[in-house]
Amino acid sequence: MSSTQIIRLSTFTYINLVPQIMGYWLVAVLPDILEHSLNVTDPQERTRVGSRFYISYFSGMIIGSLIWPTLIKYMSKRNSILYAIILQGLFNYLCGQTTSLNLIYLFRFIMGGCQNLNTVGKDFIFEFATDIYRQYAFSLRTLMSFIGALASPFLGYLIYSSVDGDFAKCLYVISCLYLVGIVLFILVFYVFYDKKDSAGDNKDKKVDAEVDEEERQLVAKTREELGEDYGKEPTGLMQMITLCLKRPFLRDLVIVYALTGGVNRSIMFLLIFFLEASWDNNGFGISSMNVSFISLLSFIPASLIVIFSPKFVPSKIGYGTYIKFFILTVAISLIGIPILRDLIPSQSSYLMILVYILQIILLTTVPKVYSPFINYYLNKLVDKNSRTALNSFTYLLSNIVAALTIWIVGIMFAWSMYSENLGQWRTIGKYFSFLIIESYLIISYRLLSHFKD
Repeated sequence: MSSTQIIRLSTFTYINLVPQIMGYWLVAVLPDILEHSLNVTDPQERTRVGSRFYISYFSGMIIGSLIWPTLIKYMSKRNSILYAIILQGLFNYLCGQTTSLNLIYLFRFIMGGCQNLNTVGKDFIFEFATDIYRQYAFSLRTLMSFIGALASPFLGYLIYSSVDGDFAKCLYVISCLYLVGIVLFILVFYVFYDKKDSAGDNKDKKVDAEVDEEERQLVAKTREELGEDYGKEPTGLMQMITLCLKRPFLRDLVIVYALTGGVNRSIMFLLIFFLEASWDNNGFGISSMNVSFISLLSFIPASLIVIFSPKFVPSKIGYGTYIKFFILTVAISLIGIPILRDLIPSQSSYLMILVYILQIILLTTVPKVYSPFINYYLNKLVDKNSRTALNSFTYLLSNIVAALTIWIVGIMFAWSMYSENLGQWRTIGKYFSFLIIESYLIISYRLLSHFKD
């Protein structure tokens, strides 16, 4: 791998890491932040506010997914990424300058709208990296997601503890990480950027020539489906929806990505509030420190899977088999957590060890493990003029699923865990939230039954 590719991939990886840290650092300490910094003391209300906290961000992502495919017609992908990370860093800082929940929701909505690394960013990979390095770029993006989802909660706990629970200071630290990313991005992709470097060596050129031929065939096929005007400008969102409807396999894979992406984002919300709920309220009463530490431990095996999986997928294990294995593992681990709560009705160390093991298995096998393969496979199914629209469409659906799921699960969880009207039915009621997410996994598994390895 050339030094130019290493520097570009490293910089791109870092700017993917910072939004992940921003999104997940407060997962384990969010109940404490809501109670001590934002004065939400009622446990039932904390669950509702916590769900709005996440939904505001995902709602911004949904709107952003609709807007970015249009904006890139008027600005380069490089500029759109730079503007987005600048705005994210700014509004992240502003969140710490107010205690108004409505303003925080607004600022997080804007930050979500500026999260375009899952739309424009994926397309940008195909501009600065040659084909043999693109799978690494997608895998590194996923690795950063794991650092965000699994390691950041522990990092957030350390930051939160070091500043004595000062919410504003925590956000200031995160904004400084954004500042570093902005400087690096400008240096690598503006000051020292030469598009000719993307041509690579002779081996890369041979691979790229094969890719170009594949894209010419895809353009011809897509013109038959969308009309002769296709290709004169980047594909729009409505054109992409039409294309997905005309190609059943593409449609099913997009649905799987959306559902499992929604699962990935909603699992953490449900898991944190359930594990940290008191024993009297039908939870486990696990401290935020222990939850975040177990999450950190899960990062190690999950990262190893992501790093080494391209070595044997799809060469030795097919895409479909690989993805279905992890979907099944998540489904079993997730429902196993509330089942353990009922099978062992005493708060013993034996029970806690079993819960920690299930938590590690669950967080190690979340959809992020196989999402780079779905991303790469989807992007290979369309030509370069359609990639931003495809990524925007998949990201849009994924965030809609996540926002709706967190909203529904938040309401269901608050009602089933804390409502006195349920009485003895509260034991059964806690399963409703888990079964909602389980249904997504079952549908995804069924849709992959026709996936040809």
